[in-house]
Amino acid sequence: LWGRCRLSRRSKQLLAWLAMFGLYTTFLVLTLAYGLQFGDAKVARLIQSWGIGLSQTFALEEPIMILIAELIPAVIDAISEDEYCGAIVNEVINSFLARSVSTCLASLSSAFGGGR
Repeated sequence: LWGRCRLSRRSKQLLAWLAMFGLYTTFLVLTLAYGLQFGDAKVARLIQSWGIGLSQTFALEEPIMILIAELIPAVIDAISEDEYCGAIVNEVINSFLARSVSTCLASLSSAFGGGR
């Protein structure tokens, strides 16, 4: 179907924006329904947990991932004779870090009582 149907770039952008608008509207309705069902106190805790999670991502996970992703390939490239070694290691580390750092921080958070 998609092979025969050629959409213009403008049409693809419009579909993407409509999909995002639909998702945000759905999440808005779900959040409002949650708030009406469980009350202000639970919704406030829900929003605080979202804020804490977002802060953890930007303050801890991202800087650690960037540091490791840039530092290790640079060190390996500096000690290696092969000029492509650092680029290969960079790709491997990026795919590894995408899962490992967030899993490690989530485990640490739950170990110290943050995952209640």
